[in-house]
Amino acid sequence: MAILQVILAAVGRLCLSLMFILAALNKILDWQGAELNLTNALNEWVHYTQGIEWAQKIFDELLPRVSLLLLVSCLMQLVGALLLLFGHKLRFAALLLALVLAPYIVLFHHFWFLQDAERSVQTTMFLQNLSILGGLLLLLAYGGGGKGKKSEDA
Repeated sequence: MAILQVILAAVGRLCLSLMFILAALNKILDWQGAELNLTNALNEWVHYTQGIEWAQKIFDELLPRVSLLLLVSCLMQLVGALLLLFGHKLRFAALLLALVLAPYIVLFHHFWFLQDAERSVQTTMFLQNLSILGGLLLLLAYGGGGKGKKSEDA
C-alpha cells in the first residue's frame, strides 16, 4: 500500500502543479498578451468599483505596475509548482500557489457582474479554481500527509 500512496501522491502533485507551470510559461511566452489581459481585467474592476474610493485607489496603484505584478506572479507560480512537483517544501509551495490563485479567481472570474451564458461559463471557472484553491489550502494545512517527511515541513 505504501508504494501505491507514493505513486498517487506523485501523480497528484503532477496534476496540481502542471496547471501552474503551464500558466506561467504561457504568460512568459506571450508577455505582451499577458500584460494586456491583466490590464484589461484591472480596468474592468475599475469600472465595477466606480464610486468606491478605497477600491479605486487600489487599482490606481496596481495599474501602473502590471509588468511587476505579472513577473511576481510568474515567479511564484513556477517556484511553487516546481516545489510541489518534486514534493519539497509542500506547505510553502501550497502557500505560494494559493497567494497567486486567490486574487486571480476574483479578478478574472467575477461571474456576479455578468449575465447569461458568460455568467454560466465564469461561474464554472470560478468554482473549478476555487476547488483547486481548496486543495492547496488542504496541502497547506496538512502538508504531504505522511509521517516525519522533510517535504511536509515549512
